[in-house]
Amino acid sequence: MDIRQRYFLENTPVRGECVQLTQSYQHIIGLRTYPLGVQLLLGEMLAAICLLASTLKIQGRVSLQAQGSGALKWAMAECTDQGEVRGLAHLADDCQVDTVAEAFDLISGGVLFVNIEPTQGSRYQGIIALDQPNLSACLASYFDYSAQIPTLMSLTSNTTTAAGLLMQLLPMTDDERQSLDTDLWPRLQALMMTLKPIELTSLEPQEVIYRLFHEETVIAPAPDSMAFGCTCSSERCSEALMQVPREELLAIVHSEGAVNMDCQFCNSIYRYALADIELLLADD
Repeated sequence: MDIRQRYFLENTPVRGECVQLTQSYQHIIGLRTYPLGVQLLLGEMLAAICLLASTLKIQGRVSLQAQGSGALKWAMAECTDQGEVRGLAHLADDCQVDTVAEAFDLISGGVLFVNIEPTQGSRYQGIIALDQPNLSACLASYFDYSAQIPTLMSLTSNTTTAAGLLMQLLPMTDDERQSLDTDLWPRLQALMMTLKPIELTSLEPQEVIYRLFHEETVIAPAPDSMAFGCTCSSERCSEALMQVPREELLAIVHSEGAVNMDCQFCNSIYRYALADIELLLADD
């Protein structure tokens, strides 16, 4: 089962998340044929968005979109408050990269968009420069300087599993800061440096947390279940078609027999025959 495990270190301002995706990750990369390096980068993005979504107390969805100008045009990953994830990458036909580092180089120097779309309320978009050695370093830098929350993040993926660990030092009052063990955060940073990618992908998230912080008192609530989920629907397709001029829709139907709307995320196809289009236009 794909899960995201929250944890707290008792009597400290430190909290975090550990996520491991297997079924959802395999489903997503199985929908398209990606070079290995792009597949691995997409896995890291999926793990990252699950961790980022957990830091936001909203109902809605959060997405990451890396924008490049080379053979890898863009890659995106999305997570909802219900733990549903999806992802997609768009690349040139001649794009061939074998490692996640090579794939990251294709978008390095570009930008990473963080899109927060609550069910109710205003949307928000943050922009992160892709100017660090890897994705986890770019995201940690964003938290450090934009949100001013010291953050460490470790991301990894292989051909079967995508995983990640997040650790944050939450804001404190002056009294809390004075009573804090000054060695705590440096010590935890050193511990994070010992974490191996194979541990994140092969051990249960609870075991990763307890092994890493065995000298601390760890509080771990019940984990969240994660799964592949797509937000496409016939309603969304109908709303999009209603924005197209009537003459164009009818021309497509007469030329091709129907209007077909396909979802790139899940390969679903929504077919609108002449009767469906006429009913749609009548409702409009």
